[in-house]
Amino acid sequence: MLLESNVKKISGVDCFKCLVYNINQKYRIRYGCSVDAKMDIVPTLPLLDRPCLVIIEQPDKFQKFIYRSQSNDSTSLRCKFMLSTQPLREVYILCDAYTEDNKLSSHFLVPRSFDPDNFPPIHILQIPSSDANSLTGVLLENVHIFRRPRKKLELSLTAKLQFKRLWKTRREILTDDEKEKLRGSVPSDPSGSNQSFGKVYIGFTAYTYNNNSNRMERYTDTYFSASIYDSDNINVLEPYNGYVEGGSEHILVIRERCIHDNRFDIEFQGDCGWRAFATEVRVDGSRISFKIPPYNGYWRDGDDSVLVHIQLHCCKTCKARKRFKFLYEQSKEYSHLLN
Repeated sequence: MLLESNVKKISGVDCFKCLVYNINQKYRIRYGCSVDAKMDIVPTLPLLDRPCLVIIEQPDKFQKFIYRSQSNDSTSLRCKFMLSTQPLREVYILCDAYTEDNKLSSHFLVPRSFDPDNFPPIHILQIPSSDANSLTGVLLENVHIFRRPRKKLELSLTAKLQFKRLWKTRREILTDDEKEKLRGSVPSDPSGSNQSFGKVYIGFTAYTYNNNSNRMERYTDTYFSASIYDSDNINVLEPYNGYVEGGSEHILVIRERCIHDNRFDIEFQGDCGWRAFATEVRVDGSRISFKIPPYNGYWRDGDDSVLVHIQLHCCKTCKARKRFKFLYEQSKEYSHLLN
């Protein structure tokens, strides 16, 4: 349930147009805005005739994905967005985790305290109705990304789809045929094909209730946040991110160092076969310093960062042969090349 303190309404058409114009000037809207970010917004554009959701504060790129034993973890996700609302319309916003190809993820958004064996599959925010056109500020906070194992992929997605169907149709149960159809629409591959278990996007979809049909109807398209990565293993790498041009120096701390060789090859591995090696590698006890290579691999449209893995190579018996996460980000000078 959305706290009243988290909702701020500003009435008036002219005020709404002005604020949206200012928002797009101040923030570089690349995720979740139905208005083209590369175009100036015309002040006379009838924005209130076209519901719009604008994300103005993205979640941190790294979040600690929680597991069953970590349900009371202190960290939480936070995201701010603006929503245009029309008079006498109560709006419900479905918040959920999605994969890179904008399909439902098997992960869940859960509150700070929750029962891992009994919780709502979808996180819903409720926006009260107003008596005038308004721009509503909404804050999503105190939620975690609950990571589900690959073997529960089919079960997790089926639970989400069934919950959405019941919620939209305002019903309590589904028929056997409906259940079977929903189960058949999710992948049965336990390895989790097309699922990125260390990377998600938060999708926001607004709905309103139709009294005539007694159903929930879509109010806006689904708007996606920037990419969010699981922060597992990033605490051993300082800093854990760098620019795509490369050349920055980083330090990797390993607990068990190879005793047979003081030379490490540090390989960067990305999607679609991208490979590169660090330069100027120096070993000092358990600390390995190096400079990152430039990144010229795959970019997903709309992203301003990409996650790769660092693989240490030494002798065959080295216990440090594990992968670490690293985040490449666009610099201001480079970002225009990807737009």
